[in-house]
Amino acid sequence: MGNTSDDLDTVSEIFTNATLPPDSSRSPFGVCYVAYAGTHDRRYRGERLLEVAATQVRAAAAAVGTSVPQCLVTDQPERPRPYIDLVLPLRSSADATPFLQRCADYTRRFERPCKLYFGYMAKAVAVLQSPYETTVFLDTDTFVCSGALLSALPRLASGYDVLLSMPRTSQGWLNSGVLVVRRDAVRRWAPAWLDEFASLDDFGDQLHLLKVLPAASAASADAAAADAGRGPGGGSGALRVGELPPELHLRQGSVPDATATAKLPAVRGPVLLLHSKGLASLTAFDAFFANRFGGSSGGGGGASSARGAAASRADGGGGGRTTADVGTVAATSAQLASMLGGDGQPEGRRPKEKAVYSARTLAGFCLLLLSGGSGGGGGEVERPGRWGAQWQWVLNTNGTCVECAKPPRLMGAAGAVVQPLPPGERHACAPRHGSCGVRPAVWPSRGDPGLPAWYGRGPAAVGAAGGAAAAAAVGAVAVSAPPAPTTPTPAASARGGVCKAFCARSAMEWPKKCRWRGKCDACAECPRGK
Repeated sequence: MGNTSDDLDTVSEIFTNATLPPDSSRSPFGVCYVAYAGTHDRRYRGERLLEVAATQVRAAAAAVGTSVPQCLVTDQPERPRPYIDLVLPLRSSADATPFLQRCADYTRRFERPCKLYFGYMAKAVAVLQSPYETTVFLDTDTFVCSGALLSALPRLASGYDVLLSMPRTSQGWLNSGVLVVRRDAVRRWAPAWLDEFASLDDFGDQLHLLKVLPAASAASADAAAADAGRGPGGGSGALRVGELPPELHLRQGSVPDATATAKLPAVRGPVLLLHSKGLASLTAFDAFFANRFGGSSGGGGGASSARGAAASRADGGGGGRTTADVGTVAATSAQLASMLGGDGQPEGRRPKEKAVYSARTLAGFCLLLLSGGSGGGGGEVERPGRWGAQWQWVLNTNGTCVECAKPPRLMGAAGAVVQPLPPGERHACAPRHGSCGVRPAVWPSRGDPGLPAWYGRGPAAVGAAGGAAAAAAVGAVAVSAPPAPTTPTPAASARGGVCKAFCARSAMEWPKKCRWRGKCDACAECPRGK
């Protein structure tokens, strides 16, 4: 699989190898997407998904009486996009040379073109350009179900520097499709994330975070305290990494057989967003959704039924919701129901689409995951304590199953397996209160399934930030971690060159960095550079 020069003609624009002036913050909170095309001659291949995602964010926020600014960081800033509020050119002060030198190895190792290598790298570049104090980076194949829960993210993220999901499955130990970052902390970890791409330890962007984030979060509480007076972004103390539960990032992989009995991730309350091209392709369920929840033409129970069902379960996040919370849930359901249409006819595949990507179908799945079993069209499940249970929706089954292993089969419908929450467990989540299941990240041990072979290399221990927690983790989990920062001074090597500043910041091991001729081989840590 070869590479063509026009696949990479924007790389020299992105990587400037020069100091860039800092950007000012544009807003306290906002959503960002990343789009890398590699060329100015062809449209970014995910443009339609970007439009669907951004349009739905705007509609979901408007439904609950708010607005969320949206930005795009891209190598095609010149293209008009009326569904985006702010477009930033993708730029980095890093040098592209070490990455370009790895293109042939990347293609040989992963059988993927180098354009994808830089495409995955783009998010690590974009994070450093976060234009909002709290920025939610969303993949373009995400679909927001609840504008109210989206607006709650600044509150939920207030105690963290980074939030992401950690599904711990064979498809990946963590997922960066929803990445919540605090602007004044990104320089503690994002440069190391970018540097890790030169290691070729993963074809994408996500597993590199298993080197960078655990090491950064294991910094001592003493270091964090020492940094308290250094101002935004100036510290090197413990990075506070949190984990998003499935309710805030519901990731569903591909569904190769639309007639199969497939399970969605189990949830304990309303869902913020869906992240799934697979679900977007299941248009055979559109008739079921139209009948159950209705739409603009009033099919089945109609939009009013969806609104009533939503309001009736407004205490589903553990109780204590206000009248305002009830209203936002009803408005959210009404907005989604309006997308279904009344005829239940599925959307067709658009020109040049390899598979259908249906916003109508995603809206139906959102309603299902917001409903907890309620909705128009009958078949409501009797549930213990309303949302005081764990729901797992199963495709191609009926909807009358409580605490069973497998609902009876019914094509084109979805049913729920319902299990009470363990004693003492409570999932509280509303726009204005509740933790919504966000918790401090728990990093893997060497023997956990789904980890890459290289996990556990390196000298640094991984653990929770601060004090005894970090001390307890020493020796338990190890990753390739950034070395202690040094300030290299230019020094002539046997073959010439200087020790560049990024060499000390890189999270890679020195034996690898010492092979970057003219970049790091002159550093004092490299025997050949002495």
